[in-house]
Amino acid sequence: MPRTRTALGVALAAWLAGSPLLGAAGIVAPGERVRFRTPGLGGGPQQGTVVGEDGSALTIKLEAGGDPVRLPFDALERLEVARGRKSHFWTGAAIGFVPGALLGAAGGWTLGCDDQGADCAAYGDAFAAGAILGAASALVGGLVGLLFKSDRWERVSTHRVQAVLVARPGRLAVGVSFGF
Repeated sequence: MPRTRTALGVALAAWLAGSPLLGAAGIVAPGERVRFRTPGLGGGPQQGTVVGEDGSALTIKLEAGGDPVRLPFDALERLEVARGRKSHFWTGAAIGFVPGALLGAAGGWTLGCDDQGADCAAYGDAFAAGAILGAASALVGGLVGLLFKSDRWERVSTHRVQAVLVARPGRLAVGVSFGF
C-alpha cells in the first residue's frame, strides 16, 4: 500500500508540474501577440508582441512603438493571447436580417392591404414577407461577414500556482500553493 500512495503522489506532482495552471510562465511564447492591461502603462488596454519571457516577467514590443518593455506577471491586471483568427458570419447575418425583415414586413403589409383600405389587418402577409426577405438578407450578410476576420483572444491567468513534492522515509507529501 505505501508504494501505491508513493506512485500516486509522484503522478500527481508530475501532473501538477506540467499543468497549465502554473501561471502565465511558459504559456506565452516569443512572437505571440498579446493584449494586456497594467496600471504602469496608463491603465488602458495595450497590445504588442512578446519578445521574451523569463518565468517572472514578459518582455513585450508594444504596437504603439518604442523600446520593448519588461512587465512582471504580478503587474499585469489582465493578459490575453491571440490564438488564431475568427470570421464574423453570425454578426453579419444578424446585421443583414434586420433591414431585410423590416423591408419585407413593410412590403408584405403594403401589398396585402393594397385594396382593403384603412381596416386592413394583413399580419400574415407582413410576417411571411418579413421572414422570407429577412432570411435572404441574413444569408447575404453572413457571407459578407465571412470576408472580415479578427483575432481570437484567449485569456491567460497570471496568478501563480506552485506544486511541491516532499519525500521523507516512509512518507510522501504533495503541496500546492496559490498566489493571488
